[in-house]
Amino acid sequence: MQPKAKLVASPEVEIVDFSPLKHGEGYDIIRELYFEDGGKAIRAQLAASGEDVLVLMEWVIAPPHMQDHDTTLLWVLHAWRNVFHQAYSDHWRAADCDVVLSLPFPGPANPHDTAKYWGYTAIWNLLDYPGIVFPSGIVVDPAVNVADAAAQPASPADMYNQSIYDPQVMIGAPINLQLTARCFDDTMLMAAQEVVERILKA
Repeated sequence: MQPKAKLVASPEVEIVDFSPLKHGEGYDIIRELYFEDGGKAIRAQLAASGEDVLVLMEWVIAPPHMQDHDTTLLWVLHAWRNVFHQAYSDHWRAADCDVVLSLPFPGPANPHDTAKYWGYTAIWNLLDYPGIVFPSGIVVDPAVNVADAAAQPASPADMYNQSIYDPQVMIGAPINLQLTARCFDDTMLMAAQEVVERILKA
């Protein structure tokens, strides 16, 4: 039985559909907020030590998302974040759900230095919503999880993720799930995760 079917069949949970709200915009905001100086401090430390920058560090502090914000630009960026916070809070309240079950990543665990899309978790970093990532119990099986050659990428990031998927390389890699709650609902989230994982692994 598929994971969603298990949850639908369980009397312990009620399933409601949750539509993401402007996650692309949220990802743009958090990418700038991660390094408000555009990565300048990190590059200075690397230069002083003579240490090479790691592949994913170079990717995350590189333009176009990174720039050195002056005070005025920071005010604009923080105001943008605050407006997004309020809109998402209203959106979640209207959906009338306790927790959101989603993926934490576009696919299974990737080989080192290739995980270049963080939007599935970064959106909750932006909102300051607590989340738990846990194993689904499913791992990559090349006989089952074949690449879909006919799949049409939804974005450049999706095209990249499709291009690096190789079930022979990723054999046995875990496929995880993520449960998220609103701010200050940490205790409820922990209890919900226990119930959800138990149902999925039954």
